[in-house]
Amino acid sequence: MSFFIKCISIIISAALLAGCGGSSNNNEGANEFSLESYDARTFSSDSLEGTWVYVREGEITNFLDGGFQISLEYVSKAYFKIQEENGVYLLKSCFGEGTVIEVNGDKVLFDGEEVGTVTNNQLMTFIADYEEPEAEIIIDGDEDYTDTSSQLMEMIKVSNRSTSVGTVSANEAGNGSTRLGVDCFDQVSGIWRYGVGGNPISYEGFYFGLEDSSVIRVEDYFGELDEELNSTLNPNEDEAYSRTSISVYGSQFYSELGHTVNFNVDSQSSHSQIFSFFASNNSADISGNIQIQLPM
Repeated sequence: MSFFIKCISIIISAALLAGCGGSSNNNEGANEFSLESYDARTFSSDSLEGTWVYVREGEITNFLDGGFQISLEYVSKAYFKIQEENGVYLLKSCFGEGTVIEVNGDKVLFDGEEVGTVTNNQLMTFIADYEEPEAEIIIDGDEDYTDTSSQLMEMIKVSNRSTSVGTVSANEAGNGSTRLGVDCFDQVSGIWRYGVGGNPISYEGFYFGLEDSSVIRVEDYFGELDEELNSTLNPNEDEAYSRTSISVYGSQFYSELGHTVNFNVDSQSSHSQIFSFFASNNSADISGNIQIQLPM
């Protein structure tokens, strides 16, 4: 599975399994991300190794068994490091295991699949359009769906150093404290629509890939559901539907199940962000903070 499809599939699965959800105040369209602050910079062309940033935008349409349609318009911006290990480049992922990168002339291959072009080991450009028919996902039984997507992505090197882009410090009741480096940080903003012409559901996702290949995932949904979906999915039918979930250190927390789920952006600037979180369910209590420090 390619890097592109892997990332999109995780976002799709979250929406399908959740139904819908939330907490952004902008229902009109996905917020744009930009690479303008790095346009005038140049870095070593000797190697791909270093810290990189990408922007990605695209549209996804899923046709579930029976003709029900789910669509997403999204934009994403991620910082990550590429390391050279034993002559092989490894892109540190926000979604689990990393991606092996090879370069053949001006062509770049991810996990053996040609996906775009590379310029002077400083810029990679991708355009991906695909249709994946009859892919299977289990939702209370087996259902087939067809997924179509288009996306545009650029990656730019922003530092010659392949160091972590941040740290996470967390405390789990009964298991003590941990501190790990953040090797990848991906922020996604988008609009889901359930059904043809369905009401817009705002979606925000924060994904942190840690140095031990584990992942912290935060997903937040908000919007007015159509009447039929609202009566089925919304426990408070007179209020806008909202859902927040956190997956951290092997535990999952979901606001719609009555779990305590708090995630806050405490401060942010063009090159740094600080987040704090607290999550609790019947079996785990985890709190912590995440500090992201990007190359200047």
